[in-house]
Amino acid sequence: MINITDADIDLLESEMSLKFGHSRREALRNFIDVQACPGGGKTTLIAAKLILLAKKWNNPYKGICVISHTNVAKDEIIARLEKHEQGRTILSYPHFIGTIQEFINRYLAIPYCRQNNISVNQVDDEICTKILSFHITRGTKTYLNNKHASISDLQFKFINNDLNLNVPGFTKESTSSSYKNLFSAKKVLIDKGLFFYREMYEFASANIYENAETALSIRKRFPIVFIDEMQDTNKYQDDILSIIFDQDSNLQRFGDPDQSIFESSNEPLNTSYNGRNHHNITDSNRFNQTIANLSSGLSYNRLSLTSAITSNFQNTIFLIDSASQHKAINAFANLCSNQLTDFKKDPIKIVGAIGAKNNTNISLVNYFPEFNKYNSSSNYRPERIIYCFKRDNINQNWHSKEIYKSVLEGICYYAKINNKKITIDTEEQEFSINSIKKYLKKESKLKDFNKLFISILREENLNQEFWGSSISQMLQIFNLNGLSKIPEYLSYDGHPPSAQSNNENCEQNKISIEINNKNIEMEVATIHSIKGETHAATLVVETTFGGSHDISNVFTYLVHQQPPQPKPQTIKFMKQIYVAMTRPRHLICLAVHKDKIENHLSLATQKGWKIIDLTVT
Repeated sequence: MINITDADIDLLESEMSLKFGHSRREALRNFIDVQACPGGGKTTLIAAKLILLAKKWNNPYKGICVISHTNVAKDEIIARLEKHEQGRTILSYPHFIGTIQEFINRYLAIPYCRQNNISVNQVDDEICTKILSFHITRGTKTYLNNKHASISDLQFKFINNDLNLNVPGFTKESTSSSYKNLFSAKKVLIDKGLFFYREMYEFASANIYENAETALSIRKRFPIVFIDEMQDTNKYQDDILSIIFDQDSNLQRFGDPDQSIFESSNEPLNTSYNGRNHHNITDSNRFNQTIANLSSGLSYNRLSLTSAITSNFQNTIFLIDSASQHKAINAFANLCSNQLTDFKKDPIKIVGAIGAKNNTNISLVNYFPEFNKYNSSSNYRPERIIYCFKRDNINQNWHSKEIYKSVLEGICYYAKINNKKITIDTEEQEFSINSIKKYLKKESKLKDFNKLFISILREENLNQEFWGSSISQMLQIFNLNGLSKIPEYLSYDGHPPSAQSNNENCEQNKISIEINNKNIEMEVATIHSIKGETHAATLVVETTFGGSHDISNVFTYLVHQQPPQPKPQTIKFMKQIYVAMTRPRHLICLAVHKDKIENHLSLATQKGWKIIDLTVT
């Protein structure tokens, strides 16, 4: 066991120009579960501990295992390690840094498939679902709709220590045409080596059950294990990790249960971490002390957030009703114009828990009618790749680097649908933005690709002949010509979709409002999509779920009253609003229905909120 001392930490502080207080030093010295508040420097802390261990690591065959929940978190850790000489040694064998999906695939699922002569070429839910849709008949689609079943559930399941194919809409084998069609469609995927993400966990469970030595060998291979974003780890994922890394492992988990907002009824989150007490880090480097005070009441684990940053921003509650909901965004923009001077580094966002609109609920659409979560900057993928180049005609705020990224994503999508991989130094890899960039540099094609991209982007008369020639050249660069799937994705269309309102900037859910010669650019997004982000200012608008108004439901907690133990629905709302309120560096605002919180306004004022009533005409 490697011992980390205060002297080791002192030296690292000087090397990285950082300062670790008492709570962070405790986490660095010991293998204890950590709950780090928003902006608490969790990634920096993990990287620092890895560097401290790397300095003393001397085993060439055993390594440190670092598991994250997302690629973003993984990349952030890697970026920190790349800046330090000893940190860079963790980036290669015998160590592992990757997502939980990558870990499961590499050490459990793919070895099991190889052992059972199952070829795995690609793991991707979207691609599997798309290809299945090509191979099921209209009658099968009707059958699934009548059964309220989804084709994406056509997956292998490991149940009662046995691996079997789950055929949606059926509880047992059948001689019906729909059953046979689904079975044959799945065979197409298997023959192509295509599987759903969740299936890899089923293969992993089968591996552990059938090969008793598997878990032990992985445990010996990685004597030290870190798990990041533990609060978002599902129970089925945690069950596998708990078998592999048992009580004898040097295991440290990082996360924030107060931000565990991704639970669903179908996939419950873990309780081994989320349901326990942790070593707490409560001081944030993101937001100021005022926002810390205002947000603390929503911490389900009762953390009292702190910050060394002071401010005089006027955090505001806008009182609304159904007739004045639409006024909230303009009022927020005015406030930003008056209070924020330099906010170009971080975005300004309007967020809410519910994006989709139906006849009974209140959603983001009530505040911004053009909202479509699939048009957000993080989710957008055009129906045709040509729309990437036409897109700047719709939204003047969409810059060339964003178009470039969207084109690369389009190439990845087209390649994956056609089950194609990219070859770099004789090694086949999945198409991704990173692998494309590596390929272009390795093959000395970057200059040609960029020249082609710029020529299309600058072409004022992007006609069918020019587009046909250009897209053919682009595909040739990646050896993607002549593929059969989704040819319409590449086809020409001189009339891309236009913005759906008079506001030309509504594309990508963005709004641009000019106030006092200052352009206030804002984006509308769901709370789930902005987790992990940092904003300059955030407006949280009230939405409803199950007939309950989310901010009003948790308002007594927000103003630090001591109501009874919250019900599950209230806990869900608390975590969502807590995530939203802890995004901004400077200014937090809420839009709440007046009639739901009138009795608590005096207490809100005492806590430091400014109240602006938008219901008064």
